[in-house]
Amino acid sequence: AGWIAGITRFLITLLIPAAALILYRRMVHRQALAGQLTLEAKLEAERDLRLSKDEFIASISHELRTPLTSIYGFSEVLVESGLVDPESATELVGLIHSESAELSRMVEDLLTAARLDAQALTLDVEEFDLIEELETVLAPARRHGAAIVLEAEPLRMLTDRHRLRQIVRNLVTNAVKYGGPTIRVVVETTDSEWLLLVADDGAGVPPDIEDRLFEKFVHKASAALLVGSVGLGLAVARSIAQLMDGDLDYQRVDGETHFSVRLPLSSCVALPARESTDGDGSPGGHTSHSGQLASASASVAEISRQNEVPSR
Repeated sequence: AGWIAGITRFLITLLIPAAALILYRRMVHRQALAGQLTLEAKLEAERDLRLSKDEFIASISHELRTPLTSIYGFSEVLVESGLVDPESATELVGLIHSESAELSRMVEDLLTAARLDAQALTLDVEEFDLIEELETVLAPARRHGAAIVLEAEPLRMLTDRHRLRQIVRNLVTNAVKYGGPTIRVVVETTDSEWLLLVADDGAGVPPDIEDRLFEKFVHKASAALLVGSVGLGLAVARSIAQLMDGDLDYQRVDGETHFSVRLPLSSCVALPARESTDGDGSPGGHTSHSGQLASASASVAEISRQNEVPSR
C-alpha cells in the first residue's frame, strides 16, 4: 500500500505541472492566434481604408474637374472666338456662372463635412423671412428650366439662415439632377414640428443604395453611386438638420420621391397671416415658377467635352 501511495504522489507531482504546462501552451497559442487574427484584421482594415481613400480622391478629382473643364471651355470661347453676338455671349456667361455655382456647392459640402467630423460646426441663429430665402435658393434652378412649385405660407424662421439654405439647396439640386421633371417644395407646420418637403415625380432612389443614401462618400467600385456627385449632399443635409435638433428622411409616396426635413417648432416665429404673391405679382398662397434656358450651341458643347484644364 505504501508503494502505491508513493507512486500516486509521484504521478500527481508529475502530472499537475505537465497539465498546467499544456494548458499554458494552449492559452499562449490561442492568444497568439487571436493576436494574429487581430493583426490581420487591422491590416485588412488599413488596406480597405487606403483603397477607399484612393477611390474617393480619384472620384472627387473627377467631379471637381468636370465643372472646371466646362468653365475653361466656355471662357476660352469668349476669349478666343471674338464673339460679338450679345445673346451668345450672355448664354456662355450664364453657363460659366452655373458651373461655378456647382463647383462652389461641392467645395462647401466638403468643408462642411470636415467641420462636422471635427465637431466644429456651430449654428448662427437669426430671424429671417422663409419665403424670401426659399425663392433665393430656387431661383438658379428655375433659371435653368427646372419646373419648381413652392407651396408655403408666410413664415419667419429662427435658425441658421445659411445652413437651412444649404439643406434646401442640396435637396433641390438632388431633385433636379436625379428626379422627375416636376418638383414641389412644400412647407407645413404642425402642433409639434416644422416640415419642409422636397418632392419630385421621378423614378426614386435605386433599392440597392437606399439603405446607404445618407452615408458620406457613398461609392461603388471606383465611381460615386450618384453620378455627378461627390457623395456628400444628402449626408451633409441630414447632419445639419440633426445639428438643428431635427432630421431628414427619405420616402417613396404615391409615385413621388419625398425628402422631408423636420425641425422643432421653436425654429419658427409666430407671424400673422398676410397675403403673399406669385412671381408675377398676383396674390396667392404659394409661388410657382418655371424657366427655360436655351441649350448651348454645338460648338460650345463640343468645346466643353474636348477641352481640359491644363495641368500644372
